[in-house]
Amino acid sequence: RVHGMTQFHVSQADRELRWSTTGFDNSSSTSVTVEFDVFLPAGADVVCVVRALDDNGIEVGRAEVPVEADGTDVHVVYALPVTARPSSALADSCRLRE
Repeated sequence: RVHGMTQFHVSQADRELRWSTTGFDNSSSTSVTVEFDVFLPAGADVVCVVRALDDNGIEVGRAEVPVEADGTDVHVVYALPVTARPSSALADSCRLRE
């Protein structure tokens, strides 16, 4: 299991959105499990872009993952399809859905 240290935030007026990749594992040449936390305004709908990169930094997987929460934080475990075995995977960006 590999743990990431990436943390980001976006502010839109008074609605703050933050996300943090907590790790990835079970990597194979067809998928990787990415785990991340999202801290969002209550009742907000969010979509996050999850990416996987190989040893050369080339993208081998990408998906837009819808995130919904009853409260203000959610832990997401997502199986990302990939075209080759990745060396890293992360929640690259998140945005509020209108």
